[in-house]
Amino acid sequence: LAGVRVGAAGSRSFARHLEERLFWEGAQVQDTGILKICPIPGPLPDFSGWDWLVFTSPNGVRIFWEKMKKEKKDLRMLAGKKIAVIGPGTGKALEEAGLYPDYMPKRYDGAHLGEGLCGRICKEGGKGALFLRAAQAGPDLPKAFECFRIPFLDWPLYETVPDREAL
Repeated sequence: LAGVRVGAAGSRSFARHLEERLFWEGAQVQDTGILKICPIPGPLPDFSGWDWLVFTSPNGVRIFWEKMKKEKKDLRMLAGKKIAVIGPGTGKALEEAGLYPDYMPKRYDGAHLGEGLCGRICKEGGKGALFLRAAQAGPDLPKAFECFRIPFLDWPLYETVPDREAL
């Protein structure tokens, strides 16, 4: 990437990680905006109707744990649940809480997460999946579940907004 100029935008931690990786590949990185992560008020949904909990970002994992603590929900509520993550960063955030993902796709995007997880659910059976993610999350994950006719609940934990103070 030597000589390539790249704009990096995202949450502070994501942009920092992206800038570092691109810098070491030779790119000239310019910060184009920082997004603030704002938890959506309200309680977590009932987990009992779902076999899978699906996380698509480290931010979602962090906010999930904050809400669990705030609502005084015991980890035993997760007994028997399987957990899917979109990629290694999300998996690492989960592992820091002492849990390990049951599924992570080989390609780290919503389409591959949806397709692979749906294939696994079709093979194993089950009640479906609870997506715990951003309000502005992409459509690929739910689209896969709709195609496979597998029940899901898309539950927004947070939204991303421009961080005016960081500009």
